[in-house]
Amino acid sequence: MGKKTKKDTFWFYLILVVSVLMVNPPILYWFNEYCIDHPLTFGWPTMYVWLEFWYVVMIVDFLFCAWKLKSWDCSQDKKEITPMKRKR
Repeated sequence: MGKKTKKDTFWFYLILVVSVLMVNPPILYWFNEYCIDHPLTFGWPTMYVWLEFWYVVMIVDFLFCAWKLKSWDCSQDKKEITPMKRKR
């Protein structure tokens, strides 16, 4: 694994972990206090906007890494699949 690959996977996991933490307690409890004071954001319930934002961040993170990271590229496995006999 090269330096760039390690750096890219680090950012993938960092974004993923932060996104998962943002939609779970205790951060959700803290954000709920904000939602009590500001029930609507852009005409939508504030909690819904918060959760959907972080879920979209997770989805974009996965899609970007599946598209860009070489370690996720399955075409690098050029081995041909050979059938094997089963042992009984």
